[in-house]
Amino acid sequence: MEKVKLTRDQYRNFKSMNHKQMEEFVTKMYNEGFEQGRKAAAPKVKISDIAVAITEVGGIDTQKAAEIMSAINNLYSCKSKNMD
Repeated sequence: MEKVKLTRDQYRNFKSMNHKQMEEFVTKMYNEGFEQGRKAAAPKVKISDIAVAITEVGGIDTQKAAEIMSAINNLYSCKSKNMD
């Protein structure tokens, strides 16, 4: 995690904020951090890459590969719904 550095001017500005300004500042900081975390946690492997890897495994026919991919698609769709 990267540490945030405040300049002296930023600190003075921060100290002089009223309640509404402080609330807006904190909300903005939270939302920016949340989006950065969401991007960092995004799946690194694409579903299409998984499909290719499954088809390359010996002993898995196309029907079984389709069943496996259906289950994987369900997992990915559940995760994306939970992140919203």
